[in-house]
Amino acid sequence: METGATKATVKAVALISGATSVKGSLHFVQGPNGVTHVKGKITGLKPGLHGFHIHALGDTTNGCNSTGPHFNPLKKDHGAPSDNERHAGDLGNIVAGPDGVAEVSIADRMVNGLINKNFRSVHCRLYEIRLVLFFHQII
Repeated sequence: METGATKATVKAVALISGATSVKGSLHFVQGPNGVTHVKGKITGLKPGLHGFHIHALGDTTNGCNSTGPHFNPLKKDHGAPSDNERHAGDLGNIVAGPDGVAEVSIADRMVNGLINKNFRSVHCRLYEIRLVLFFHQII
């Protein structure tokens, strides 16, 4: 998203709904400083830690089986958000309170870095909301 030497801010919203009681929305703001902020609220989760990932495909016709692997256009190994080498879709864990609500606030430099390198597939999947987020409880 560059015009000359100026980088623009890009925004998107992912609405979360499905067959289960899990619902919510996440706002993605890609800033010109190299960081993408993900903020929002998810309800209907079991209390505790949940893995938070972006998957490669926007197809949810068969649940997790049709979403593909974690979003990983650079073919990196799985890792934590603090790792230099990781899937671009590995965003760590979120915590749902006793009421099943998770407030999400994540700042991630890797997703924005990929977009700034003009990987068109990243742009389409993330910012045109061909985005699949899955939350699995960590026991």
